[in-house]
Amino acid sequence: MPKGYSCKQRFGVIAFDDVKSPASGWACISKDTPFYFLSVKELPSDVLWLANTDHSNCNDIVTQKVVKVTNIKSSNYLFTPISNLLKELGLHNSTNSTQVAHLAVIFESVMNYHSIQTGHFEYRKDFLNDEIRYKYLPNLYVTADEQVFIEALESIIRRHKGKRSRLFNQRYCTPLLFHRSQYSRYLLEQQIPIGTWKKIPSVIIELGKHKLFEWISNYNKPLLLSVYVNFKDDLAERLFKISNFNSKNIWVTVKEYFWLYKYAEVDISQILSCDGYAPVPVSIPDFGNSNYLESSYSFGIYCESLWTSMAYLQDFSTSSNFFSLTISMWILGTDNAICLEKAYELEKNNPDVISDFGYGRLLVKNQTKSGYQIPDIAFKSGLISPMSESDDIEKRHIPKSPSFSQFMQIVMERGVLDFIHQIDTRALDNVIDFYDQKIDQSNNSIKISI
Repeated sequence: MPKGYSCKQRFGVIAFDDVKSPASGWACISKDTPFYFLSVKELPSDVLWLANTDHSNCNDIVTQKVVKVTNIKSSNYLFTPISNLLKELGLHNSTNSTQVAHLAVIFESVMNYHSIQTGHFEYRKDFLNDEIRYKYLPNLYVTADEQVFIEALESIIRRHKGKRSRLFNQRYCTPLLFHRSQYSRYLLEQQIPIGTWKKIPSVIIELGKHKLFEWISNYNKPLLLSVYVNFKDDLAERLFKISNFNSKNIWVTVKEYFWLYKYAEVDISQILSCDGYAPVPVSIPDFGNSNYLESSYSFGIYCESLWTSMAYLQDFSTSSNFFSLTISMWILGTDNAICLEKAYELEKNNPDVISDFGYGRLLVKNQTKSGYQIPDIAFKSGLISPMSESDDIEKRHIPKSPSFSQFMQIVMERGVLDFIHQIDTRALDNVIDFYDQKIDQSNNSIKISI
């Protein structure tokens, strides 16, 4: 990594006037002045563009040969779509020129983290689908002796299908976010199943509920469980239904089972066990310990795209994608269990406010009487709500030792976009310095060894 690093690629954001028929609109290259264009032919071809339209419309631009080389990525290039980023940043009612100016700076920062981690400083212009959250995984060993594993895997994957779209398309809800980079790091530090899935003998299941719970708690291999649930707690049952459990007789991951066990009578009919665990093949980059990095909005967006790349739900077709589907199932099960627990904690004091949850966020209904208290709810719950549109919300003082979630919540309450950009810039400077130090140390060790 050269000192004074600067990515060779330029980055920009497009806001088409008509997202369904993209032609004219506003665009901005990071740190430049926004400009209006009448045709994508006017856009510089050496820029990687993030556009507020979907993948099929981006494909149409190229298929119709409107432009040959302009590289336009769809709104889904990052995990959180452009429209939702704008809501988080309090920009959804701003002019298109203002929106693209701020998003272009953030997009450049996100992609700079990607460049430094991967060493890719230029982006191919012929792969519209080459999104940073879709990863090519090693063909690791995951098989099944039993057809029942395929049924269990398909059942769990089906439960999560459509959740991402549902979370991002609810109009009258406010998202409360987990701290993105910390949450991503936690999920990617989990172990994932590897090996052959086999049935656990029925003699284990017949131990009885309490002894079976102890056996599961002490078991050191991955488990999937077929359970029938009879709730003792109305709130837990409501959240259970929100989580897309359409039946009380379901397959769950072991972490979901532990959550259910606290609030329901759980009868287990089948257990599947895998040979062992392996590390997740994607990790948060080691950029050194930096408060700026943990407080960086752009780094959080990048980390979110990394962990959700492991939760990408491919079509369930053949055993060739067993491994990627198993990773998705396992990580989404962990995410679901955490969201269930956080939603339960929040609803105990704020009844009937949760509309949906998943992918490191809870959706709170805006029309509830607690709607005006959303920033305060987020602050007390260790979550983060979007930037405030109202000047009436009290601007709390920063605590002496705020957590990163509290710090980010205070920033979002005050709506200080320029401050977010400053933090992103300082964080990236720290990353470059850290990288330069590692390279200097590496060069010195080579000289010594010679």
